[in-house]
Amino acid sequence: MLPRSTGLLVLSAALSASSAGLVCAAQMAQPVAPVRYHFGDDPDGKLGWASPNFDDSAWPVATGPLIPTPPPASDGMVWLRYHVSVPPDRSPLAVRLDRDKGACSPGEFWVNGVHVGSQGRFPPQPFATERCVTDVFEIPGGVVTPGGTAVISWRGWISPIWRWMIDFTPPVLFPVSIGSRALALSQESDGRARAQLALQIDVFLWILEALIALVLLVIWRRVRAGASLFWFPVFALSWCGMGSWNTIRPVGLSYIVFWLVSSAFWVVVNISLFEFIKATLHAPRWAVRVLEGIGILWPVMLFLPALALAPVPAEGFILVAMSLLAGITFLGLIALAAWAWWRGPRETRGLAITLFCAGVAYLLVDNLDLLTRVRIGSYEAQTDNLATALVIAAMCYQLLGRLWADWRRKEELDAEFDAAREVQEQLVAPAGDLPGFKIESVYAPAKQVGGDFFRVLPGENGSVLVVVGDVSGKGLKAAMTVSAIMGALRGCPSLRPSEILSYLNRVLYGQVDGFVTCCVALIEKDGRMTLANAGNPAPYRNGEEMAVEAGLPLGVVAETIYAETRYIIAPGNRLTFVSDGVVEATNAKGELYGFERTRAISAESAYQIAKAAEQFGQEDDITVLTLTRENVGASASTPISVPALAV
Repeated sequence: MLPRSTGLLVLSAALSASSAGLVCAAQMAQPVAPVRYHFGDDPDGKLGWASPNFDDSAWPVATGPLIPTPPPASDGMVWLRYHVSVPPDRSPLAVRLDRDKGACSPGEFWVNGVHVGSQGRFPPQPFATERCVTDVFEIPGGVVTPGGTAVISWRGWISPIWRWMIDFTPPVLFPVSIGSRALALSQESDGRARAQLALQIDVFLWILEALIALVLLVIWRRVRAGASLFWFPVFALSWCGMGSWNTIRPVGLSYIVFWLVSSAFWVVVNISLFEFIKATLHAPRWAVRVLEGIGILWPVMLFLPALALAPVPAEGFILVAMSLLAGITFLGLIALAAWAWWRGPRETRGLAITLFCAGVAYLLVDNLDLLTRVRIGSYEAQTDNLATALVIAAMCYQLLGRLWADWRRKEELDAEFDAAREVQEQLVAPAGDLPGFKIESVYAPAKQVGGDFFRVLPGENGSVLVVVGDVSGKGLKAAMTVSAIMGALRGCPSLRPSEILSYLNRVLYGQVDGFVTCCVALIEKDGRMTLANAGNPAPYRNGEEMAVEAGLPLGVVAETIYAETRYIIAPGNRLTFVSDGVVEATNAKGELYGFERTRAISAESAYQIAKAAEQFGQEDDITVLTLTRENVGASASTPISVPALAV
């Protein structure tokens, strides 16, 4: 889809083929002799090339379809001479240059030696446009003789970008005619309208592609479905934007601005296409990066010659290099698609086949310039635009199918998480008061389910067993390990903290990928406490950290003996057990909540401690359990209701 000469659909031009236009065409007088040309210039008129008396029979005949192009190393000046019959019409006459096709190179012209009009500017400050503002110029009275023959001379400048044939919309050899001024203007309007209406298929496809792309962008923004669903609509939008820009070619627009925007569109097209391939087909990153770099380089090389005012020795190399690099880009697209079909996942083969066919179409149309347009009845369509529309439709179907499948899988996964959360809520239920002990607990997982756990078990003799721990990692996998630990606790034959840890270590060794930290405390009715720890943060008593014998986390080595530490818990003493989610809470500056802050608030309620860590910056599951020994003989109070934390 390198820029070519096209037109824009304008709804106001629906009545393009009016009968008046047909009459107009019939009354415009045509050339009576071949068009002749000459390279060089006669800027001051001393050679008489604009004079009707100049003998141009030695000049070569211009056969078209393009204006004869001067050699790349020349000054780019060319003269054309037309011999045109004048109709026997005494109404105001005008000369019409049919330049709707091709670019509007700078030029000026004479009728029978009288200067009647100009377009653009000549060097040293040239100004060429992609479309001429008008091609109809009034002929002053007395310049031509009705029923006779007039000589029209055109002096023009061909930019280096056209001399090297880099521009795909070079100036064409335009017909020239003389006739009624009113009819000439009508003919110009009708001709442009017919050209515009012939492109309805292209315009329809661009609008359709843009709507599809916008819908996909909305879906991507709503569901955050990944890079592929972002880059694909960017590719579609940039493609239809480039196509419509190359087609619109606003009247009077500088061809330098035109090429700058067109090259920028190509850069976006290439980047978005290869980013989409990287995200979707899982192609080798180095290959995608190389082709992406080439896809940026050759559009830049495409634009640079448009800036040249005089021949540049390297322009020939730029032309060859640009064509080769563009071909490498399209061949690379074909190769990546073939690789993805051969080596990639099965679910991406449909996309790979679609991209392969698109790459072949782009190579044939945009690089080799074969079968650039297809005529469908009275309409025309760009071949690569048809191919891209099919590619976008196929990719959209496949991407939406994959998005639907991903959504279904997510729904199923969410249902599994909900079921796991319900199970975990039953396994790690809020602790209530026991005879002689006032207990509070807060459990706030970092995700739907977590890896922290605690258990408070009353003994037959009035004692209480407290187990608090943390599984390395988060999410569903950690929650499954918690379920195994809670089940193992039910089968433990001993109530001694050290033996409980040894038992859990044997159960978990070889069954978990990471490790488990755990702290076990047995508190007798009379206040005697036995404590054993396996890598968990030490508990706090009345706001001070308790000294505990260190121990290896569970599941690290096969056999481990854990030491026990003994304390006396007096009536009114408060014990606070926390998981490392409190200590490791991290704020926006990267600061840890740390042991000092934890110690400072360890005498607060379980809810206040957990809330403080969460507000500081929760990174991991948070568990806080507080136990206060009441006076001997006090009865158990109603379980404390603790507000839930926002997680």
